[in-house]
Amino acid sequence: RFAALRGQTGIEVTDPPVEEKRALLCRMAELSGAHGIRLDVCCQGELVSGPVGKAHCVDIDRLQALSQAPLAHVSRKGTRKECGCSYSRDIGAYHTCSHECVYCYANL
Repeated sequence: RFAALRGQTGIEVTDPPVEEKRALLCRMAELSGAHGIRLDVCCQGELVSGPVGKAHCVDIDRLQALSQAPLAHVSRKGTRKECGCSYSRDIGAYHTCSHECVYCYANL
């Protein structure tokens, strides 16, 4: 999809070096932090630095606190390498979104 975007618009999508990503994320964390929003990254431990934390999108500790019910049977192992989530099952379906955002994995 990135190649199609380049062919149609001339826009080139690149993957910058880790140092550049960290600098950008730290700046984004400062800006979001000023508004009470914490910035975390998912499955990219090399980008966790300073104000940028590790994401836990499906957080068993938070779910237990909200539900006030023990969820000890739920594994803390995520679904991908470096994933900070507790085990979960995706209930969505691929190829169902009509927006076709070029960066989205839902319509691969």
